[in-house]
Amino acid sequence: MKHIHTFESFLNEGYSSSDINKLKDFAKKVSDEIIADYEGDSKFDKEEFSPEAMFDYISDWGQTNNMSAKDVIDEFVWSELTDELGLPRN
Repeated sequence: MKHIHTFESFLNEGYSSSDINKLKDFAKKVSDEIIADYEGDSKFDKEEFSPEAMFDYISDWGQTNNMSAKDVIDEFVWSELTDELGLPRN
């Protein structure tokens, strides 16, 4: 029987389960901040910045930059990535 990876497990092969939990908590905080900052903006789609969507983005960002979960949490500043994230300009 073949072992089939889920997308999440494929994406997070470099992170331990503890790291994944830390990144998920961090992604929720980032999501909450973004949603609070853009609430009421008609061009803003909350679903694109849900905790799950942000976790996928942040963990991919960290792996692309070959970073540990701790480094990702220390260095990821969403407000410096608004264009890359596709956030509307305020």
